[in-house]
Amino acid sequence: MSVEELLEKATIQFEKPISQNSIGMYMHYLSYELHANIRYRLTLDKEIWALPEDTSLIPIKTTRFGLSGIITKRTTSYDDYVSEIFNGFSDDPDYIKGVKFDIIPGFDLKEYDPKKIQFWDEIRKLSCDYIKS
Repeated sequence: MSVEELLEKATIQFEKPISQNSIGMYMHYLSYELHANIRYRLTLDKEIWALPEDTSLIPIKTTRFGLSGIITKRTTSYDDYVSEIFNGFSDDPDYIKGVKFDIIPGFDLKEYDPKKIQFWDEIRKLSCDYIKS
């Protein structure tokens, strides 16, 4: 299997982007449905331009919206779990258009633990269900 297939498998493209205000609900939904622990971070890059001759209110513009985190799910026992690092992606500063899971450079899809691939697929299905609801 190729690197392209691995990247495709490790990427979840949302049918509709998720806004800054809705990320918390999305994470809560995943945590509840997966019975998983999710730690995530939202970052906002803001920009303000102030001109000396302008006395009006200065608009604040969001220039980048970021999402990153880790999802951990225990499978059968305390020592048996799957954990995935993820990063959101977008070209729009107000929305996240999908997430990518970290991959190991040089590894092929067939070299990954099947539990990881199954976990990605489970998150993909739940993300699709969430977007459609």
